[in-house]
Amino acid sequence: LFRRLGVFVGGWTLESAESVCAENLNLNILDGLASLLDKNLVKHDTRSEGEPRFMMLETIRAYAWEQLGATQEVEQIRAAHFVYFSHFIRQQEDFLRSKSYSAGLAAIREEVDNVRFAWQWAITYGNAQEIGEAVHSLYIYAELDGLAPKEAENALDAAVKRLRTIAANEYSEVELGKALVRQAHLCYVLGIQLKESIEMCKESLAIF
Repeated sequence: LFRRLGVFVGGWTLESAESVCAENLNLNILDGLASLLDKNLVKHDTRSEGEPRFMMLETIRAYAWEQLGATQEVEQIRAAHFVYFSHFIRQQEDFLRSKSYSAGLAAIREEVDNVRFAWQWAITYGNAQEIGEAVHSLYIYAELDGLAPKEAENALDAAVKRLRTIAANEYSEVELGKALVRQAHLCYVLGIQLKESIEMCKESLAIF
């Protein structure tokens, strides 16, 4: 459990630990966390005002991550981490488009380091569907001013480049088309790369 928890950046909740770390682990997650707390390998995150959160000191987390990276389960855990936080963004989407906007944005900001780490994995190693999920959540967050414009621009550009490298099939082409539209719209909103955004729209239309 200790090494698996190294996948979390900036802390985690009991729910996220159970979702990401429990598979094929012959240990109750709550009992495992209690043991790690007793050993001072994990701490309660006292900065959180909502659901109880846990965290590691960065040096301890770096060691746990190094230990996880030396095993064959690292990709399984990173994929589970992506799935959890991709779903998390989807859950917040309704709040972000309602009067509960501030609550949804606050929830994402509390997990923003984990969300970034999940995006990074999907864009670098994911398949077309996973990249598409990452692009969707990234776009939603960026559109609603939860992400620095330059970071959003760079992440979307990386996603588009990766989608271009994936073996051509109908699904990856569709995800590329969607990503291009979102990249073009974001560029337009930010007032950057206006000529390029028109070309992105043209390429997307050609796909659809």
